[in-house]
Amino acid sequence: MPYANLLENKSNEMQNTHMDKQKKWIYYIEERRREVTHMLVQGHSETEIAQILRVHVSTICRDVKVLKQLSQRFVFDLAKGDLTYYYKQCIDGMDEIRREAWSLYKYGD
Repeated sequence: MPYANLLENKSNEMQNTHMDKQKKWIYYIEERRREVTHMLVQGHSETEIAQILRVHVSTICRDVKVLKQLSQRFVFDLAKGDLTYYYKQCIDGMDEIRREAWSLYKYGD
């Protein structure tokens, strides 16, 4: 096998290894944040959570910040979706009222 192919294969292996490590790291962070959420619900302070999980309190503070942002995004998306639904209902209702008004105007009772 030519040297260039060996280098290319090695490079691909290194990229795959890096991606695997990155995926594991992301999974670790997501799992830790689930644990943080669970402990917050139970009433633990950020300091207590940091001690339990054996991480620095600044890590927990960052996790809480991200969790708040995710919650805000969730609520915003939920509100946006519901508001769109109710807006559409109002428009449909106004269309029905307009049709009924024209019907009354043209044909009476």
